[in-house]
Order: sequence, then C-alpha cells, then structure tokens
Amino acid sequence: DIARDYERIDELETALSLFGQTQLTPSRERRARIYDKLNHDDLFSDIVTEMLHSPIDVSELEVAQKLEQRLKRKQGEKVPRVTKPTCMEYRVELDLSQQRVELASKAHFESLGWSVFYAENALLNALLGLTFWDAIFAPIEGAFINAYQHRPLDLYHSDFVAKRQALIDEAFAQLKLGNTQAILAKYDEK
Repeated sequence: DIARDYERIDELETALSLFGQTQLTPSRERRARIYDKLNHDDLFSDIVTEMLHSPIDVSELEVAQKLEQRLKRKQGEKVPRVTKPTCMEYRVELDLSQQRVELASKAHFESLGWSVFYAENALLNALLGLTFWDAIFAPIEGAFINAYQHRPLDLYHSDFVAKRQALIDEAFAQLKLGNTQAILAKYDEK
C-alpha cells in the first residue's frame, strides 16, 4: 500500500524501489506500469515478458497479456481488438407475481417442450470440482489440518498448481480423451 501511495503522488522512483522489494501481486504489474509511464520501454518489456513466462497467478497472466498488447501498440505493431461475441436474444414476458424468474423461465421453456434443468451456478462448479478432485484434495503436507476442511489451506497459494502438477495434467488428459466416466465415477464415490 505504501508503494502504491508513492506511485499516486508521482514519487515513481520510490514506488519502483518499494515494489521491487516484494514478489507479491501486483508488484510486477505496478512496476511495469510505472516503466510504461516513464517511457522506459525496455524495462517495461522485460517485466511483461517475465510475467508472461512465469505468472504468479491467473490474474497476473491476464494483466500481462493486456500489457503485452499495449507494449506492441507502443512499438508500432497493429494489435487487433478482440471482438465481443454476439449472442442471440430471446425475449419473453413472464408473470413473476407467483414465482421467481428462474422458475417462471423454467416453466415457460418446459411448456414449449424443452427439458429444463435449473442448476444456478452449481453445475459448472461441481463439474470442475469433480474433474480436479484428486488434485484439489491430494494429501499434500500442510494442506489439511482436520477432516472437516472444505478446501486445502494452500488453495490460493502461488505454488498450489506446482505441488499438484502431475494430478492436474492427468485430469486434463482424461478430459482430452473424453473420459466423462471418470467424473461420474468420482461423483458416485463421493
């Protein structure tokens, strides 16, 4: 926070020095942005490349990809803008006086002959959890301290994936093979 405060008051050299003393996010992003502001394009490029090759987490990778586009534009390269996907719209007026919108929508589409399953956000989260169950709940030292934990203690740590890389790779391999039976088997097991 102190480094960010120095950046805000335009004490950029002090901010750079402080951001350089930590590997916590968003220190590399902030350093890259400061170098960009100072037009130190070589240093800006170095940090962005570092972030792309060894991101601390997914958020840092996403930031690095955006900064890379900015860097390319600064260097005169044409960077195509990402086009937003277009979605088909289906509008319907529903009577919501008796039930929630989700259930009214479900009833409407069922009346048209559709099979409708209301799962809120649970379906994708459940599929993700079942697919990577063995990796998430691997017996990694220090990840679990009691049998009642709902997640490993290191779930949000930067080395979470590295500690479980082989199990994660195996889960992706099963997905590539189309082995949905493994997901169903894990569900039955739980």
